[in-house]
Amino acid sequence: MNRMFSLAALAVAALILSGCGGPSAKDYNAAGYNLFLAKDYAKAVGAFKTASDMKLRNAGYHYNLGAAYQALGNLDDAIFQYRAATDLHPGLLKAYEHMADCYAAKGDDNLAIRTYLQACATNPTAARPCDAFANFYLARGDTVKAEEHYRKAVAADPANSAAHELLALFLARHGQADEGRKEYQEYLRLGPTNPSAVKELSELTPLENKLPAPQAE
Repeated sequence: MNRMFSLAALAVAALILSGCGGPSAKDYNAAGYNLFLAKDYAKAVGAFKTASDMKLRNAGYHYNLGAAYQALGNLDDAIFQYRAATDLHPGLLKAYEHMADCYAAKGDDNLAIRTYLQACATNPTAARPCDAFANFYLARGDTVKAEEHYRKAVAADPANSAAHELLALFLARHGQADEGRKEYQEYLRLGPTNPSAVKELSELTPLENKLPAPQAE
């Protein structure tokens, strides 16, 4: 984000947060989004909290508030908001993923695993929770479990090119080059330029913990 955009975003956010013009929940969410991008996470929390208080049944607002709390290192509040988001919208896979990240950061791998399992059970035809679960195991050196879940991701959504790409990368790096090439060919056949697949792949790699991304309206 360039400096001029940052200043403009902060100016808009300040105007909204000042209460001028009767801002809506959507306005507060937009302000929080811009503040988050500007790395002003404390103010982003305030904006997202107002949005979620105004629209208690909006899963996206709870997710964004969770993301801001996680960015601040307030993991318990982040988990609470992610759970509120998934209760309202069980298909919000990234909320499960980042909730699991919070549990892992707290040193509670058991609850992280339970969260991933819940995501996979709730969304049995989605590749993302299985791929995220595989990354969790790979980061801990458990290549057997990682491979199991990369394969489950492909089985859950065979048309998801990102799932084939992740499996191809894993296989190529772990002594299964021939099968890895086959998976990569499938990735190419399905169309690696598919925007949703590329976005999903970019969010799941690299393996290092990274801040969640809030979502715009």
